[in-house]
Amino acid sequence: MFSELTSQDILSAIQKILKEEPLRDTPYAVWYNGTLISPSRIISVAYELRGESLSRRSFTTDHAQKRLLELGFPIVDRKTEDNFFGRKELESFATLVKRRQYNASNPVDQNMGKFLNRLPWSKTKKWAKLLEQRDYIMEGRISWTELDKGVGQHFK
Repeated sequence: MFSELTSQDILSAIQKILKEEPLRDTPYAVWYNGTLISPSRIISVAYELRGESLSRRSFTTDHAQKRLLELGFPIVDRKTEDNFFGRKELESFATLVKRRQYNASNPVDQNMGKFLNRLPWSKTKKWAKLLEQRDYIMEGRISWTELDKGVGQHFK
């Protein structure tokens, strides 16, 4: 679905949305340069800009998310707590890192790089520090158990 849409169609839609509309708070969003935008709205505006009408009821947000991710636009889950990874972020990470070519002048590639640095990488560093603070990582090794004299080994 939406196979006729290109990255440029999506970039144009995003620019229009950012200039003209207040952003809606949706459970899942496209991450674009740190701004979160409704995937369904992006798809709808992309078709408007192509001069085609598209009923919002004719597709689900899952359809929109799938095509946007295929084109290189990361999807995030706004419902995650404790700054942990959401399923959508992990899917975005897995999809984006498979793309081998990086063009520094391509705004889609630039956005992917910013996403990877700001979300998965920063969260990985945060959680690694938290694990170190709780002594789960000691001297380069991961330890999920500890020895308690009298009780024996148990999970931390």
